[in-house]
Amino acid sequence: FPDFLRPAAVAAAAGEATLASPTAFVTDNEHNAWQTERNTSLPADHLANLFMRTRVASVATDEIGPTLKRLYEAPELLAFLSALLQRPLFRLDDPIGACTINVFREGWHHAWHFDEAEFTVTLSLQAADE
Repeated sequence: FPDFLRPAAVAAAAGEATLASPTAFVTDNEHNAWQTERNTSLPADHLANLFMRTRVASVATDEIGPTLKRLYEAPELLAFLSALLQRPLFRLDDPIGACTINVFREGWHHAWHFDEAEFTVTLSLQAADE
């Protein structure tokens, strides 16, 4: 959705994310697409035994700035997404993980995986360099 947010709101949110990013919690691990343990009953080259590296930092809900917090809490956004998906949606009631910022430094990435939630909304605040 082009212009989903006004440029000033995107700039404010990106600025807040940049300020919070140096203290973001860093995860550096390997996992399969299901985020489960290796399955020794399957062949070593089975997809369930393909482990990929994820290296990402996360800013928790209680550390994000007011712009993203306001957007996450906006009843209009929840109503819009519910209408778009034609089903009721609910916010995650987690004071740490409800609305987070993923921080990717040079060379970092999040390996492909099935998410643990039925729905996840991702809002990109800036374009990737490549």
